[in-house]
Parts: sequence; structure tokens; C-alpha cells
Amino acid sequence: MHLRTPNPATLTPPDVVRAAYAELVVTDLARARAFYVDLLGFVVTLDAGSALYLRGYDELMHHNLILREGPAPAAARLAYRVRSAADLDLAEAFFAGLGARTARLPAGTTPGVGEAVRAEDPLGFTVEFFADADWAERLQQRYDLRRGAEPARLDHFNIVVSDVRAAYDYYTSLGFGLSETIEDEDTLYAAWMFRKQTVHDVAFTGGAGPRVHHVAFFVHESHQVLRTCDILGSLRMEDQIERGPGRHGVSNAFYVYLRDPDGHRVELYTSDYYTGDPGHPPLRWSVRDPRRRDFWGHPVVESWYTEASTVLGLDGRPRPLAPEKQPAEAGAARVQVGADGFTRLSRYPFSRSTASSPSASRARSTFLSNLPTAVFGISETNVQFSGTCQRATFSPRNFASSAASAVAPARSTTQASGRSPQRLSGTPITAASCTAGCAISSFSRSTEEIHSPPDLITSLIRSVMVKKPRSSSVPTSPVRSQPSRNFSGAGSLW
Repeated sequence: MHLRTPNPATLTPPDVVRAAYAELVVTDLARARAFYVDLLGFVVTLDAGSALYLRGYDELMHHNLILREGPAPAAARLAYRVRSAADLDLAEAFFAGLGARTARLPAGTTPGVGEAVRAEDPLGFTVEFFADADWAERLQQRYDLRRGAEPARLDHFNIVVSDVRAAYDYYTSLGFGLSETIEDEDTLYAAWMFRKQTVHDVAFTGGAGPRVHHVAFFVHESHQVLRTCDILGSLRMEDQIERGPGRHGVSNAFYVYLRDPDGHRVELYTSDYYTGDPGHPPLRWSVRDPRRRDFWGHPVVESWYTEASTVLGLDGRPRPLAPEKQPAEAGAARVQVGADGFTRLSRYPFSRSTASSPSASRARSTFLSNLPTAVFGISETNVQFSGTCQRATFSPRNFASSAASAVAPARSTTQASGRSPQRLSGTPITAASCTAGCAISSFSRSTEEIHSPPDLITSLIRSVMVKKPRSSSVPTSPVRSQPSRNFSGAGSLW
């Protein structure tokens, strides 16, 4: 079905408050309960036999997550709460104006939820809007009930879309603000958008869509993320930890991604930031910055980019996939797979994108230039060498030199690391490069500590390193046990 582009002059969006709940179809409700309730610690508000209605400990609304038993894993709907009953009329008119299929549902159709409007949105997802909901028992201080990850509340949805720019335009027309992006000069690869005053209620990952990438739940402290990983390890369920724990560059959140027994991806997430000031400026990340997805630079496992949950339409049938329209983020970033130790074939009956991604045919620099914050970036090093050293009474056996010439000498860097002989040790020291037209000096850092028992000798005097293009560099120290590694290349763009 062809959907029209909304005209802000004629379509008034509903006043969305926040992402409220998701409904996931699972194939074995007992196994799903063991994972979400017994392991992660979700509270059961209602067990309806064929469905579980779950919430976190901070949530006062009836539920944040519905698990419904069905023949195949899928994401049935994503629900947003709106400000008032009048917004239901606005939602119905808004989606009708787009030419979307809609349905008006009476109160109680979903237990604990009032009258609602459902629609198949322009991106292919079944979305629901409701204003009224039943209140549940307050559990914030029932510490005696808490277990597992101690989930607090639903935080956001992450959805896989074939056209990230189209998703951005659509959610902008719904009144969502933009907090962060991943992009380059021509392409918008991912975007994070919000209604509540945090980083996001919804985020877009490029790929064959529509599919649901993950549903994320907020926890109060990072140790709850780590404890969950320890519990999974203790139970020999470590294969259900897909990615992390780690810290995102985008959102600054501490995270771990888990896979439930049906392969649905769940994120536990904490420590993002406030976005409620008027005109909040978005933060733009370069697709070439390895810190964007993980601030510590850990590459992303392949399944995180390629696998996601099938989406059901209003009729309950799987929605067809459209191929990705922009270049794939993983390819643009030259992502290496498996650095965090989870390279493996998926065992889940999961929706996997196999469509090729043609290069974008039209430049998007006009849109990208409208975002006010500079793009972060990082460049690659040119060359690296390392050497071994003799005992402290002798000169270093090897020296290191770089034959690469930096495009921007002012941004060249030199780092040192080394290996210690059996009976001596030293701290590898890096001095700043001295290059033509750009003489600088600074204290330096070691990238690794070197020592070798039984005898340890450590110099208290920093070594000195001098580097000029096309010449060698030799560290000097009273113990002379500091081999060097040399990196040369352009520095960060910011």
C-alpha cells in the first residue's frame, strides 16, 4: 500500500508522552517466563494463560511487556502513551491522512489499557496509541521482591528500517526530537529520537525492514547489568549474552544485549542523559568512529547488525521486508566481527537480512548540514613496529621507525609498548613526535605494563624519544629496557 507523506499544515499529530509497552510473540510461554521473570526479575501483573503481562519495579502502569504464545517468534506491536483521550482522535486522523490501515479498539481489548488506536505506520510497523491505563501496585521500595537485573521500566524501542532518513522524517512529523545520529557526508545510518526527556524512545537501525531490533529496559545501576551477566554465566547460559557488557558512545549508556529463548533481543540499559531543554542540540557521530556503538572501541558482532524480530501487521501476518536503501553501516565502518568473543553461528529461528544494499543514489548532505553539531571522527594509523630489548646493561637490540608519511604532520602521534626480558622491567614511555613544521612535546602514556619476575627494576626517570620523518627513534633510559612501538598517522577530527 502506498503511503502519503504527511503535510504538517493539514495533519496534527497526537501528543505522544513516551514509549509504553511492546508485545512479543513467543513459542513457549513457560520458557519465556523462566527467562523474563525468574532470571531477569520482571514482575507479573497478570497471567492470562496464553499471555503474560510484565512490568519493571518503577513502573506504575499495568505492564511494559506482553509475552503472547504463538506459532513463531514475532513482534506484534509497539505501543505509545498519549496525553489525553483527544489525542486518540488526532492519531486516527493522522494515520488516515497517511493512507494507513487503522483500527479503533474499545477499552479492555488489552488488559489494563483503555481505548486505543492501532495503525500500520509508513515504516511497516503496527503501532498503538492509548491514553488511559490501570495503575498497578507501587513497588519502587519493595527491595525484598527484587531479583535478577531488577528492571525498572521500559526505556525504548530500536527498529530496523530500510530507509533511515524516511524514518527520521516520519517520526519528526509525529513530534519527536532528535538526540544523536550516526552519519557521514552523504548518508544517515542511524538516528535516536525522543518524546520523554531522555536520549530516546525510538531508534532506527538501517537494514531490511520492518523488523524490531530490540526492546530496551532501564536499570538503575551498572552493577545490575554486570550481575545479570554473572548469573547467566553461573547457569551456563552465556550464549544468551550476545553483546557487551560495555558503554555506548551514542547515548553514553552502559549496556548488555541478551537473546531470549526465541531469539528476541533485549537490552539492559543505564546512565544516559537529559534531553529536555528547548532546542536540545543533537550529537552527530561519524560512521568511521569506532566509539559510536561501543565507547571502548569493541567491534560489533555480526548478528547484531543482521538479525532482528519479524513484525506482524494488523491482520497478525508477517510483514514483507523491503531491502535497505542506504549503504550498510557495518560496511561503511569496516566493522571487524568477533572482538568481544562471541563470533558464532546463530541458533535462533530468526529474521535475518540477506538483501544487498545498493549505494545511495542521492546525496543527503542538505539534511546532514542542518544538524548543528560537528561530526566526530577518527582516522587510522599508518604503521606500527615493536622490538625486544637486551638486559639493562646493554643498548636496546632493535629500534623502531616509521616509513609512512603523515598527510597532516601536526596530527601525527607516536606510542610505545614493549616486552621485558626475564630479569628486568621498565615502563614503556611514549614521547610526542617531533615533525617538520610542528615541534611539540608532552608527557606520554604506556599502552601496557611490562615486567618479568623474579627481579624488577624500574626507572624513575622518563625516557626521551625524538622522531623526525624518515629517521629512526631510540628511547633512552637509565635501565635501557624500553623497546618502542611507533604509530604514525592523522589524529582525531575533533
